[in-house]
Amino acid sequence: MIRGCAAVSFAVVALLSGSAEAQEVPRPSYARQKEKTVLPTISNFKIGEVLLRVDAHLGMEFVDNVDLSATPKADFIVTPEVGISATWAV
Repeated sequence: MIRGCAAVSFAVVALLSGSAEAQEVPRPSYARQKEKTVLPTISNFKIGEVLLRVDAHLGMEFVDNVDLSATPKADFIVTPEVGISATWAV
């Protein structure tokens, strides 16, 4: 009888202990919230509050038949590119 009461009381405690936990609302930490508001630091230079980034690319292409004719003419094309992107936090 004591074993039966102990088993039943253990089962009741085990079942009730799982539902007794309260759920916490997940909130991001202050450091993570502050991290989202920080400006990106990937820039080449800064003018006032504006961050500027300059990119340069050089593309090359070889075409073996430029005119699409029966007598093919080959050509080598070089394409320089320069890009500027600006970030300004309002």
